[in-house]
Amino acid sequence: MRVVQGASRAGAVVLAVLLCALPVGPAGGAVPQTPSSAARALPGQPTPPQSARERTSRPARAKTPVAVILDSVGPKTVRPSSRVTVTGYLQNQSGQPITGALVRLRWRTRPVNGRTELTQFAGNTPPALISAGASKPVPGAVAPGGQASWRLDTTARQLGMKDFGVYAIGVEALSALGQPLGSQTTFLTFMPSAKAAQPKPTKVAWVWPMIDRPRRASDTTFVDDQLESDLGPTGRLGSLARVGEQGVKNSRTPITWAIDPALLDDVREMTKGYTVKNAKQPKGARRPKSKVAETWLNQLRLPNDPYFTTPYADPDAVALVRQRLARHLKVAYGNMAVAKDIMGRPQASAIGWPVNGVAGQQTLDAMAGYGTKTFLMSSEVLISPDPQGYTAGATTTLQTARDTKPTLVYDSTISDVISGDTRSPGTEVLAEQRFLAETAMITAEMPNRPRTLVITPQRRWNPKPEFAENLLNWTAKAPWLKDVPLSSLEKAAPERRTFTGYPVGYERYELGDTYLKNVEQIAVRATRFASIFDRQAGQLPANAYERAVLRMESTYWRGRDRRARSFRQSVSAAVDAAIDQVHLVPAKRIGLAGNNGFIPVTVANDLEDLTANVVLRVTPQNPGRLEIGGGAKSGAGREWRLRIRPGLKETVNIPVEVNANGYTILALELLAPEQKRKFGEDRSITVHTTGYGRMALLITGGALAVLFIGVGMRVLRARRRNVAEESDGAEVGGHPGG
Repeated sequence: MRVVQGASRAGAVVLAVLLCALPVGPAGGAVPQTPSSAARALPGQPTPPQSARERTSRPARAKTPVAVILDSVGPKTVRPSSRVTVTGYLQNQSGQPITGALVRLRWRTRPVNGRTELTQFAGNTPPALISAGASKPVPGAVAPGGQASWRLDTTARQLGMKDFGVYAIGVEALSALGQPLGSQTTFLTFMPSAKAAQPKPTKVAWVWPMIDRPRRASDTTFVDDQLESDLGPTGRLGSLARVGEQGVKNSRTPITWAIDPALLDDVREMTKGYTVKNAKQPKGARRPKSKVAETWLNQLRLPNDPYFTTPYADPDAVALVRQRLARHLKVAYGNMAVAKDIMGRPQASAIGWPVNGVAGQQTLDAMAGYGTKTFLMSSEVLISPDPQGYTAGATTTLQTARDTKPTLVYDSTISDVISGDTRSPGTEVLAEQRFLAETAMITAEMPNRPRTLVITPQRRWNPKPEFAENLLNWTAKAPWLKDVPLSSLEKAAPERRTFTGYPVGYERYELGDTYLKNVEQIAVRATRFASIFDRQAGQLPANAYERAVLRMESTYWRGRDRRARSFRQSVSAAVDAAIDQVHLVPAKRIGLAGNNGFIPVTVANDLEDLTANVVLRVTPQNPGRLEIGGGAKSGAGREWRLRIRPGLKETVNIPVEVNANGYTILALELLAPEQKRKFGEDRSITVHTTGYGRMALLITGGALAVLFIGVGMRVLRARRRNVAEESDGAEVGGHPGG
């Protein structure tokens, strides 16, 4: 498969991008058991409820003095002339030395009668197998905690194998006195030589998951540096990619990958350099481009295998629909296109795969409405109506509110078997033999009728690499199987299956109401902030903020409450930090002399590459004391639309007119332009007016006018009096001269 490198933004830009658009052995640790549906949950996750079949078919086993560990069972296909060899060792877990231990084979000469009986044998001890071979001594004493190897040989004829089918065998450990010390049961599949007795092969299609956990709280900040290790040659994701590439090449068994676009997105980010939260490095320093990530991407894309994608970040679709957040699921579908950008080719089919392969009707309706063309579901909820209990074919249909959708049904029992622990001692061999036995039993149910089978490991599959590669080899080489591409089964005629609905008890494993409400609050803040950027101008990857929200809604968080809360808090902090990059520059107090003037208000955009479009709203606390002008009227205040380029500030000089002296508060808000919703922290400015207001001027002017009039009147009176006095003086004094 192919993945292309992609560019990513640095520093605060990518932080804004984040915001910019919106998941053993038996009891006592005794003999290792073949995995079953009880192992469906990954380590650290609670185990989903078991079906009645599972609860009754796996009796608890007490810790035995000796664990019987199988190293090999062969051949994988037993023929009439085959010599059967079983090897392994005894593990002393009694705390006391064991001397004179014996081992022997037990078996049943007739084949297993159906898959239900096969499950029963997988949980039982060899004494349920009537026939027993000769005991073989284990050399030496086995110290407490020590091991002793053994080897047992027999033939197909000695085991009484005649007809095609699955035969149960077991290895039993005995004391020197013949007392049972421990045991282990497994299976052999027999194929007769006569062609007339051989079945028609079952067509098998493989789906391999490439799904991880959320890694980034923001678009450039990873919560840890574990992903690079997981992508490496010995890591889970690296091993899957390498085994898939080599396995397809060697066995020619086709694989269809189920890929989470968020994983591809994370890896692409690593190829451009990235930062790790709390890493011991200078603040702001970025890790170099990851060669491991680049190699993994190239390795994944080269085989050109078909793939389909989950919605972005593999969100818990059932929980989102239940909590009335289906719009988030729609967003996840909208972000699936990132896989095409990175892979360099579109997905082969729009397949919808709900977590655990189960979902209720409302979830199926929503998935169909958002783009799912074909469902991939577990046989746990799509059961065969055949009264004989035969396994139905892998293709059927599901009715949705929109229309009838073709549906691929993967076998839940086989999925559980291969998804279980294959790394602990003995577990790989048990899973090998059980896988071969289950597929042979499906074929043996109707040996003359071609069957179809889809096999899908669980989402975050972590197999032993050799086991994963052998699965493909066995599919190609087992004479009762025929490997086919998944696309060929999509076109097969549907068979009748009964949809039983969402399993009772599964609801408590979903992401909860309280958790998702907190996620929604973060989403609302991020959405408002996201709307201030020029998305149409190509500044931001489409719907980037939504990817951060979807990471908080991943199925990975099921059963991981504490880690989920921690991750959610990291995202919330990243959202707030990004919002703070576009902010009002505080100015605590401004003095104003005179009856009018201008109040400067500054808005800063500290982002490096994003232009912000905001609305500044200014509202006086007491409009009677101070009136503002300019901008557009908005209630008691005014608004200004601003476009602020990266790294710059914009200052608005707000005209004011003072009606009274004293202190007045102006409330400042930043709004997103589209719906005028607030984002970020509000500010205020205290305006201290020390000049005269309009009324004061009128009063003062009036008083001055009265004063001037009074003074003028007195001046006029004085002047008249002076004139009169001059006239009287002339008459008294007579003429001059003389």
